[in-house]
Amino acid sequence: YETLFTVIDLLPNGKKLALKARINRQGLLEDIEKYQSSLSKLNNEEKELAEEIKQLNIKLADVLINKEDSQNLNRKKIKLEEKLYSKLPSLKPRIVGINEIKNILPSNSALIEFQKYRPLKFNNGKDFFSNNFGDYKYLALILKSDGEVLKINLGQAEEIDNKISEVITSIENINPNSQSLLKELGNLIIKPLEKAIKNANTIFISPDAELNRIPFSAIGSYENSKLLGELKEIRLLTTGRELIELAEDKLISKQNPLVVANPKFDLTKKSLNINMEDNNSSQKRSGILDNRNWQELKGTIEEGEIIASLLNGKLLMQEEATSIAIQETHSPKIIHIASHSYFIDNNDEKNPLLRSGIVLAGANNPKLFSNDDGYLTGLEITKLNWQGTELVVISGCESGKGESESGEGLFGLKRAISVAGGRSSILSLWEVDDAATASFMKSFYKKLISGDDKATALKRTQNEFKKHPIPGFRHPYFWSAFQLSGDWEKI
Repeated sequence: YETLFTVIDLLPNGKKLALKARINRQGLLEDIEKYQSSLSKLNNEEKELAEEIKQLNIKLADVLINKEDSQNLNRKKIKLEEKLYSKLPSLKPRIVGINEIKNILPSNSALIEFQKYRPLKFNNGKDFFSNNFGDYKYLALILKSDGEVLKINLGQAEEIDNKISEVITSIENINPNSQSLLKELGNLIIKPLEKAIKNANTIFISPDAELNRIPFSAIGSYENSKLLGELKEIRLLTTGRELIELAEDKLISKQNPLVVANPKFDLTKKSLNINMEDNNSSQKRSGILDNRNWQELKGTIEEGEIIASLLNGKLLMQEEATSIAIQETHSPKIIHIASHSYFIDNNDEKNPLLRSGIVLAGANNPKLFSNDDGYLTGLEITKLNWQGTELVVISGCESGKGESESGEGLFGLKRAISVAGGRSSILSLWEVDDAATASFMKSFYKKLISGDDKATALKRTQNEFKKHPIPGFRHPYFWSAFQLSGDWEKI
């Protein structure tokens, strides 16, 4: 896959071929994840068949089994597999063409697909060294609304990635030089695109690798006096193919919104009025959080009450704010969760969807109940039914973080929400302030229910904070952490 970006200029229609690969690869991987998620929702008969097949596989793995028994078991297994597979929906992967996306792009807009890749080295400018890669680089593939495709080299990835780390560290420490660093970052990744996007009022951005950590609305543009979010309407996407999915998938939930806030982390059996042992199934999660002690978020009390009132939604707080309660609520129109969230870099746990999650009631006593450990992991979210859910907001620290694979997207809560069926998400890029976040979210929802689309409501709220009566709240730390990804239209 990466080799393709090395030879763009050598191939006939190389730019279009590379763009088509870029917009389809990640989407196909997500299609597979959605399909795998659907297999976890088998009915009882299908689960029994799957278990029988599993037991037969265990027997077939026995090195002491004789040939005749092995053949009999194999024949039995094949019949069971045919019976099971006939009951399952088929995976129908779809390859999206560039023209399909071009036809959906609004006039005066552009799609920007960023790509991190390792260039394959040539021998005397002709032959490839098969396993000899150079240093990582970034490029941007741009599809304009008139159908023109452009490729723009952005240079060495190390320089860009180091600048991103410097910017994020500065913002997290609320340093006064954060805005100047954000402008320097814009000079690296936006200024080279100046000519290509100058006439575009709206830009659809599909980040890759470390670019997923960038607060795009706050970075510098090619006009030194303005930020990118002030100069352009920004729409963040997984890839451009998401435009087609959003246009085609008009399933909209009619269920009441769900608001979850201020979970009781120190849950005990005595504090509950419900039976948590009804469900015998246990949750699968990583053990990397067993020793964490989560502190109460008092700012989420008022946040939850006001937002539930604004949305006329169901409010779960304290001991009711459990992982099980969320999992048992199917396709609410809006989901707003105000609590701790996390992404943990840990090599002991290979699955990044088990290293990302939301902290809920009982998290400080994770072994108290067999069917609810107090965490809703990214992996568990992928198995939920959020089809038709218009917006998922995780109002917590680092909910937008994840593990990024070049060309494969960001594996974390953002990916999990998309796999579950959520049309859009608002997540945070870093640890956020409790009181400021509560104020930010109240302002955002007031604009949303007054008729603003999601992108406009977010942008207007950010602009308010840039001129906030409390001078400290004007720092990018407070207003640029939350990013909208996916559907930007009205609720």
